[in-house]
Amino acid sequence: MLKTKIVTSFAAATLLLGNVAPAAFADTTIDQSGGGAFSSNGVNVNTTNTQVVTQGNVANVDNNVHSTSSTGGNNGSFDTGGTVNIQSGAANSTTVVTNDLNTNQAALGCGCDNGNLKVTEDGNGAYSANGVNVNKTNTTVLSQTNEANVKNHIDSDASTGGNTGSFDTGPGGVNIQSGPATSIVGVSTNANSNHAAIGAGLAGGAGSSTILDLSGNGAYSANGINLNDNSTTVLTQGNEANVYNHVDSDASTGGNDGSFDTGGGVNVQSGAATAKAFVDNNLNFNWAALDCGCSFGALKVTEDGNGAFTANGVNVNNNDTLVAAQTQLANLKNHVDADAETGGNDGDFDTAGVLHADPSVMSGPATTVTEVDNNANTNVLSNGVLTLPGGSQMQFSNDWSGMMAFWGLLFSSH
Repeated sequence: MLKTKIVTSFAAATLLLGNVAPAAFADTTIDQSGGGAFSSNGVNVNTTNTQVVTQGNVANVDNNVHSTSSTGGNNGSFDTGGTVNIQSGAANSTTVVTNDLNTNQAALGCGCDNGNLKVTEDGNGAYSANGVNVNKTNTTVLSQTNEANVKNHIDSDASTGGNTGSFDTGPGGVNIQSGPATSIVGVSTNANSNHAAIGAGLAGGAGSSTILDLSGNGAYSANGINLNDNSTTVLTQGNEANVYNHVDSDASTGGNDGSFDTGGGVNVQSGAATAKAFVDNNLNFNWAALDCGCSFGALKVTEDGNGAFTANGVNVNNNDTLVAAQTQLANLKNHVDADAETGGNDGDFDTAGVLHADPSVMSGPATTVTEVDNNANTNVLSNGVLTLPGGSQMQFSNDWSGMMAFWGLLFSSH
């Protein structure tokens, strides 16, 4: 028996776990109060958070495997005065090739400021000019790409037989048997998988509060609060797979010769021939859960009790932008040839002895099994809730252990 097993794991996994727990920003308090008459007062606060992550894999695999198992070729000819018994054993050739290629996994928090914000602008004197400007900018960019180029050339041969027992003379007869021949080839290529979770229930502002209080300022004063919160999330996932499988699985048994024998029964028999070929391609899977709305949480704006002829204004802008692109390209070519042959036995020109036994020539069954399964190009995009294989759902929260277990990883947050 010859058994060949090749396992290729190349550029297997790129894993990034960053900012898994919500960013623990401290509370922010801005107090612009008590400015005197004719004063000019201003507060300007800018916060910027930028995350740029790039994950990329390229795998080039070329497997050229030739597996051969043979038995037989025995010769028992020109024997006299006895029984001739020739038997060859089983021939088995099994080849398994597994390619596991290119996996990107990323779990990112949004980096949103989820602390409490309080801006107070009150009690400033007459004819004063007062302003508070707060700008928050959050940008998350994640790019995941995979390229897999795979060539599998597999040749598996199993043969038994080719025995010769001719020109024998004797009362015992001639018995020639070849065993079964089995050739099995399995080729599996799993390539290009991207898993991404950005935010996924960790959006800043959840449970936080924003209070803007513009009150009690003097006559003829000008007072303003401007708050801008901008969040941008850009996700790109791309896969390209080029796979060529050339599989030959051949099994043959027989080709025995028991001709020109004299004086006894002649029995020529070949065993079963079985050729199996299995090809399984699983290519290009994108999976993403996105939830990066950096909201204010509970928002409260108070503008009252300001003096005569005052000019007061509160401006609040909250902009969330999400851009997601998932692309796939799969080029597949499977050339699968499974052949099973039995027979080709020869029992000609035999002469029976006193028992007048007829010659017997038998060939066993021939069986071929070929299976090709291609699964390619799947995109899954969800906003916080991800539907997993089997129909179950996963709601992302601060506990990432469920997702990590699904990815086959061990992770615990602290």
